[in-house]
Amino acid sequence: MGNPEDTHAAHINHALTKAGGKTNYLDTSLFPTKLRLSWQPHTKDGLLTLSDGYQLRLRDIRSIFWRNFSGVQIPPIKNPLQQRVAFNDAMSTLITLMQGNSIHWVKSWQAYEFDKEKPLQLSKAEQMGVTIIHTLISNDPEAIIKFRKSCDQVIFKPVYGGAHVQF
Repeated sequence: MGNPEDTHAAHINHALTKAGGKTNYLDTSLFPTKLRLSWQPHTKDGLLTLSDGYQLRLRDIRSIFWRNFSGVQIPPIKNPLQQRVAFNDAMSTLITLMQGNSIHWVKSWQAYEFDKEKPLQLSKAEQMGVTIIHTLISNDPEAIIKFRKSCDQVIFKPVYGGAHVQF
């Protein structure tokens, strides 16, 4: 799950293809406008149509390597309530795909949710005996300035995700 512009996903795709595997990209940001998904809970089967028109039966998908989840892209709807319903329906459909069938996921929805919670990860790692570097999570400017002055170097990054890391 990712796209060819993501170097990690492209590397995995190349390695699997070279090893004789058959691969496809599943870019969730193309759902529901350019990806189609039909699923029947009682059969646990359905059809996934990728943006290039290639169709995959869900029962034929053996595993999915989850590199990144780009969310969903709902076309603009004038009514905010309808916009929210459309977004929630699309997200629920993808989450159901991720949890409601026999596809082996090389990262579960639960793992994805845990990945986003950096403070929780730090806490769990410390509970397991991992030494955690001096860390501050704060929205208090004075506390941040005081912390910065107490360290030789500081890495700044969002609490939610790892993008935009800066020294």
